[in-house]
Amino acid sequence: MDASHPDVGTAIRSSGDLSEETEASLRAAVRAVQGDLRLLRRRSAPKEAEAEALSEEEEERVRRYRRRPDAGRVVESDRAEG
Repeated sequence: MDASHPDVGTAIRSSGDLSEETEASLRAAVRAVQGDLRLLRRRSAPKEAEAEALSEEEEERVRRYRRRPDAGRVVESDRAEG
């Protein structure tokens, strides 16, 4: 609100009072900010296209090549693969 309507805050701080004119400006500024927020809510982030499911072979490849916490250590599944 300070960035888009600095005059309202300045008027309130300088006078220490909320005159009818300043109140009207404040209400208009609040409505404007509310309108901006409504627009932002309506504009959701673009959604990515849904990915195709992996085949069983691709899933197995991912499992096989994912980083293991025990990297470098030979485990039973590695010996069986060759």
